[in-house]
Amino acid sequence: MKTLSFLLFVCVTVCHAQTKPEQEFETAVKLCEEEKFEEAVDAFTAFMRKYPKHELKGRAHYNLAFTYRSMGNLQKAKEIFVAILDMNYNERDENTLMEPYTLYKHHASRQLAMIALDEKAFDEAEKYIGYFDKKFPYQHFCGNEWAAYDIFKSIMDAKLHEGRKHRDLAVRELAPHMFYNGLARNDHALDELGGILERNFEPATVREMFSKALASLRTAGKKESGYIITFHGVDVPLSPYGFEFGDESGRTIDDYRKMLRSHVLFLKYL
Repeated sequence: MKTLSFLLFVCVTVCHAQTKPEQEFETAVKLCEEEKFEEAVDAFTAFMRKYPKHELKGRAHYNLAFTYRSMGNLQKAKEIFVAILDMNYNERDENTLMEPYTLYKHHASRQLAMIALDEKAFDEAEKYIGYFDKKFPYQHFCGNEWAAYDIFKSIMDAKLHEGRKHRDLAVRELAPHMFYNGLARNDHALDELGGILERNFEPATVREMFSKALASLRTAGKKESGYIITFHGVDVPLSPYGFEFGDESGRTIDDYRKMLRSHVLFLKYL
């Protein structure tokens, strides 16, 4: 999660002949994309000063903070992200096909939470996790994106638990995301879970966790179809998508046992 891949650089797509403000905004965006960060800072700052009431001001404001973070000036980035939380920007401004709304305050809160975790300011991180989850909630019409958000939220909570030395809570937070569910990739969750296990448990203990999980493989029961395992106290359903089955028809417990052994974490730690 050192990358900023969870938050796309907010920019605007226009289908008409660009106005002068739009041209200046696009120039600032390109400067940042080219990693000419100091020039981008000057360009976004100048845009906000020249066009204080323009519809692109919110984007320029957010991008200014994003640029400061990209260049490593976290103090300045934090100041601007915090300022955005008090602005009267419309969270549902039109954005892109992938992310239909700009969600300035939601994404600013995400950035503040990530910075706080990096700085080990865990009370502050908890506050901003609450902000992006409840106060300025995520908005989307697609179930896949909501699934991706759930994974991101669990990663952030797990980082917070680990930072506070609650290693078991951190593992249990990520356990439900061990298997791809057909909606959102879980690679970041797997990377984070593996890192938490390696940083906080002895290799023999980690091996025992996966051994017990494999031994716990069983049918889900009368009320639910499929199979589940128990990993570190958490019951985790096995999604056929996670094993490239596509569906569960004709699959036996031995099929799942074999596929579990080929799962990236079981393969590494068992």
